[in-house]
Amino acid sequence: MNYGIFLWPHANARYQAESARLGQAELEMMLSRVCPEGSVSGLCREDLPILEFQTPVPLTMEQIAILRNHSLMYELFELTGDCLRPVAPRCGAYLGHDLPAILKYKGKTNEQFSAMLLNAALFASDFVSQWDQPLMFLDPICSRGTSLFLAVNRGWNADGSDLSAADIRELNQFFKKYLEYHKFKHRMVQKSNTLPQSKPVSVTEFFFADTPQAFQSGETRALRTAACDAAFAGRAFGKGKYHLMAGDLPYGVQHSAGSESFEKMLRRVMPKWAEALLPGGAIALSYNINTLKPALLRDIMTQSGLVVASGGPYDTLRHWVEQAVTRDIAVAVRPVTSKRR
Repeated sequence: MNYGIFLWPHANARYQAESARLGQAELEMMLSRVCPEGSVSGLCREDLPILEFQTPVPLTMEQIAILRNHSLMYELFELTGDCLRPVAPRCGAYLGHDLPAILKYKGKTNEQFSAMLLNAALFASDFVSQWDQPLMFLDPICSRGTSLFLAVNRGWNADGSDLSAADIRELNQFFKKYLEYHKFKHRMVQKSNTLPQSKPVSVTEFFFADTPQAFQSGETRALRTAACDAAFAGRAFGKGKYHLMAGDLPYGVQHSAGSESFEKMLRRVMPKWAEALLPGGAIALSYNINTLKPALLRDIMTQSGLVVASGGPYDTLRHWVEQAVTRDIAVAVRPVTSKRR
């Protein structure tokens, strides 16, 4: 069977070409877990950005549901010669597709790319079969929350921390207004958590649901934020463990207290981030190779007890963003060393 994913269009032609290449790598990650016999042949038309792939038998409804989460999905088609038969649109949103896009700020990571980071972590993890369950997601360098909003829209629970109290405050204010404007039933809680060898951390918790009935019955989701050092991200919200983590490492912006170097900060926080993952959980980090060497980041991940994903699509994720930024993605998994509870 021949299928095609109509990719989300972008006004910048160079970025469109780069995103199509990334979209192919992402699709290969997804197919390797949900349809290992499938293969990707690449863009099949010059006039339309359609990413073609083949499967030995028709996709099941469950496989289609998973593939609808592709970050660049606009529509999934079945291809027969020059005919395109619509199969399914992109996935729905728990709250609203506009949620990750409304808040604009300098240095914001593109929403589609942030969605790819979430997929890179998910499809490297042991939790692919639970993709539609309320997984626990953490972004320890969340800025104003693009990744958190994307995780929420998948029906996951999302925690995020950032050293900038101003960013966290703006995130909270925006999300509160969004819930109120769209009349989503919700509850906001302010609390303070005490961490070892640290000042108390202020935590904001939002509990909400996509329907009034779900909220009334307690079938809620949570988004929690804290302004703290990146090393405390996994402890700021209690002793919970995370299925998935993702983040866009800053380009020259500190996310730790003091004036330590970026490399020293990563060596300090990475073991803490690894501890925050459940066995089988995965972390995906994007970074600028002009300011952080790929081998160094992967070495830090390995020394922190993580297993770095390599080979196939994981070696084809480097891409141009702008003159001073060539971005790559490093993905790593916390190995399963004991029986999971």
